[in-house]
Amino acid sequence: MRQLEIKLTFTDEDGTSRLYTLLLQTPRNGTPEGEARVAHHLFSELRVAMRDQPVPKHNAVAGHWLQFPKTKIDFSQFFDVRNSQSLWLELSNLVRGIEHDLEMARAFKELEPAEEPPFENDEAINNLYFLHDRKMSALDRAVYQLIKVQDLVNRLLHESVGGDLVDTSKPNWERTRLTRDAVEKGLQAKLASGTLSQSDFDAISAALEFPRTRRMVTLP
Repeated sequence: MRQLEIKLTFTDEDGTSRLYTLLLQTPRNGTPEGEARVAHHLFSELRVAMRDQPVPKHNAVAGHWLQFPKTKIDFSQFFDVRNSQSLWLELSNLVRGIEHDLEMARAFKELEPAEEPPFENDEAINNLYFLHDRKMSALDRAVYQLIKVQDLVNRLLHESVGGDLVDTSKPNWERTRLTRDAVEKGLQAKLASGTLSQSDFDAISAALEFPRTRRMVTLP
């Protein structure tokens, strides 16, 4: 039975300190090399958690999406409005999560050594692998969430203009019919029929075009 004790002391500028202790027991045998890996993992996570974190850039915008206008609607529009508001909430949370994951990926990237260690140095290679894995896991989550954002935007547009932007008569229409091409064709059809104003069509088109003109953040 091995014993592990971790002590963290936080000390303020005036000298006031607070001690936090964690005591664990593990039945598994270990080696100095394995213990060094555990220490590296914990210290890396601590460095990331305690770093000087930048102020989120998109909180204000994402929060503004949830300031829904207080206007009267016809009762027949109730579910369209409720569904749209739920989608705005999901989009707001997603954008915040994407920014957080990208910042986490950048933080672990900054802990990686400037040069790759020799392959014969097992300890250094294992430490690099841990940092690289944590970086890529956060980056992969952000990429997945960006794809989900596009799907939610398609659904948001569909719900916001009456729930008839694409054909919903087929099973699994959310997966097979609710594509960006179909959404754009539906918007053009509504514009042609006069059920969507030119100003609203232009605003939606500009919003959909904006991401295509932006370069995606990459972490080498």
